[in-house]
Amino acid sequence: MRRLSLLALLVVATSSYLATPALAKGFFGVVQGEPFSARDYAKLGKSGAGTVRFGLNWNAVQPRRGTHNWAAIDAKIGHLAAHGIRSFPTLSGSPPWISSKPKRPPIKSKREQRAWQAFLSAAVHRYGAGGEYWRTLYRAQHPGKHAVPVRQWQIWNEPSLPKFFPRKHAEHDYAKLVKISDRPIHRADPHAELVLAGLPAFKVPNADAFLGRLYRVKGFKGSFDAAALHPYAPSMSKFVTAIKRMRRTMKQHGDKRKGLWLTEIGWGSNKDRFSLNKGKRGQKRLLKRSFSVTLHNRHRWRLEGVQWFDWRDPAAGAPITCSFCSSAGLLKHDYGEKPAYRAFHQLARRH
Repeated sequence: MRRLSLLALLVVATSSYLATPALAKGFFGVVQGEPFSARDYAKLGKSGAGTVRFGLNWNAVQPRRGTHNWAAIDAKIGHLAAHGIRSFPTLSGSPPWISSKPKRPPIKSKREQRAWQAFLSAAVHRYGAGGEYWRTLYRAQHPGKHAVPVRQWQIWNEPSLPKFFPRKHAEHDYAKLVKISDRPIHRADPHAELVLAGLPAFKVPNADAFLGRLYRVKGFKGSFDAAALHPYAPSMSKFVTAIKRMRRTMKQHGDKRKGLWLTEIGWGSNKDRFSLNKGKRGQKRLLKRSFSVTLHNRHRWRLEGVQWFDWRDPAAGAPITCSFCSSAGLLKHDYGEKPAYRAFHQLARRH
């Protein structure tokens, strides 16, 4: 009986494991903060980071209708690929010929929607599997280096926050944006992954509540491949709670098999009254704990990757947008390594 019970447990465990999608190489990545230099790319190549998340802004690529300027994106994606790192672009930003407000999504008219879809299609045809960039410029710019096509395309950033997305009708408008993004991305690359915008866990509305409202919009559920979460939390218990709530919401809406990305996690190395600043030792400790818990539960929670916010601190006196942003980097602004960097390097290179 003991042997039969053990065999049954092994069968269940194995079938559960096989049902989980294979993880991409490089489970841990980082989010770009400061502009990258040659020194950043070289350091990233040694860090073990599997992905780098950055903004691919439509208004920067196509400030005028009918013309595209991919040069800056070519350089970034090419340098990352040459160091063995996959790009994870977050697409957003309406150009001035669409709206005077970049944060307004291009959904008000068929003309706007077609323009956005054309931009998405052009981006995937350029940087996705078999893309034009890899067949032409990349070979000349980085001879002998392997192509690393973009697989994930994230639509916008934190649409639950008014500073990134208009508050009025936010859930309906964001769901519509996702729905019109589905076809151009998957037509250009059937194996591409459309990833929802990362949602901040504990800002009102909470990530799981906002996602639940998105599901109410007809057609939304079938238009994306993976969700994304920003589980910023003052403690590990709240960090875990945020992930569990997100998974529960997905399960309740029949999406338990879809993957989840943590496209921003992090704590600051400053030590002050703000709850997400933990000091240098605290930052390292929480990186190790959060990485450990996500590795341990990656199949159960169907996690596809974890990205630390962010790579390098801004210069002293630079404008910052959050309470911990000035010290969230793994590196100081002058590239000095923090204890958290060394912990990241050790864990990322193994996974």
